[in-house]
Amino acid sequence: MINELQALTDDIGAVPKAPEMDADGAYSTHDYYQTFGSWNDALKAAGLDKQAALIDELERVGAAIGEIPSTTQIDERSRYSSGMYADEFGSITDARERAGFAKPERAQSSEQSSQTAEVTNKSTLESNSDPTQKALIKEIQRLDHTERLFPYAADMNSQGEYSAYDCQQMFGSWDEALAAAGIDKRARLLKELRHVRDVVEGAPKTIDMDHHGNVSASMYGNFFESWSDAISHIEESHSSASGNDSQNHGKSRSGSRSGGSTNIEGETLRWEDIPRSGRLPSQIAIQVKKRLRSQSDRVHDRYLVQDVDGTEFEIKIWDKHEIMVDWEPGAWYVLSEARGTVWESDGETKRLLDSTKDLVVEKYHASTEGVDR
Repeated sequence: MINELQALTDDIGAVPKAPEMDADGAYSTHDYYQTFGSWNDALKAAGLDKQAALIDELERVGAAIGEIPSTTQIDERSRYSSGMYADEFGSITDARERAGFAKPERAQSSEQSSQTAEVTNKSTLESNSDPTQKALIKEIQRLDHTERLFPYAADMNSQGEYSAYDCQQMFGSWDEALAAAGIDKRARLLKELRHVRDVVEGAPKTIDMDHHGNVSASMYGNFFESWSDAISHIEESHSSASGNDSQNHGKSRSGSRSGGSTNIEGETLRWEDIPRSGRLPSQIAIQVKKRLRSQSDRVHDRYLVQDVDGTEFEIKIWDKHEIMVDWEPGAWYVLSEARGTVWESDGETKRLLDSTKDLVVEKYHASTEGVDR
């Protein structure tokens, strides 16, 4: 059972949630409760650091939006719910502090208070102009110390002279800000992966990274397609990575098709069939309603769509999947190998679709009459 939990962690590149075991694992969560007493105890027995995974994910969300994540933003953007953070850390505020988004207040002497007031007044006078690109880059480079592989957005918020939001406004995202400062996040992640491989003398698992690495395995699941995808690039040097990127740029993925004609035959899934976490078991037909504004540099496109019953929901096309499809409002498409996400917000069940590297998109030209489940 421990091996299965570790294998599932490797597959998804992150510490799994209990429903993910029910959906994709060989055992049920009931089996783990019976054996270990709770899901958290099962994670501990498998050597998985749940708190580290939660913090990494919170930092990722903060970097994506360029500000301290609100409860709503956590529920909408994080793979872990705000309730999970509150349960694990005592409150959302405590979780944010652990991630470095907020610093605890310290008592100050009257002299310190006076000095602080002077600095505040000076900052207020100088705050009419936004920080320059040069100033932001210099500050990011200052934060690039040896304790971390690279600076986090939370480091800028807690230790920097500026905010991660300033960097997002200037460069578009935190990762792009790192690149502008000459920090190659991909190369450093792969170097650390090779280091752990050498320590364990073999292909590392997520538990190996959590025990021996300078970052948690969940960061690889967020940056790459999955933990397995990160492993596949372990020998990749910075120069070869750049070459591959230039060769692949602008090419559509094999298997992602548009413009052809297909028939919707047999069963097609509906909104209520979208799984909590994992790939859809079969195809789903959707009609594009309108394009939505993308709120993350990692998301290439967002669309409001509806299923054959007219139920509306959202689909996200992630930039890293390079899905080259001309999504036309009003047109119908049949999707295979899409991933589902389900969460609860204000007592209401929310569902959406995400692209995957294997997503297949076929445009459907006929009407949807006669489509059956």
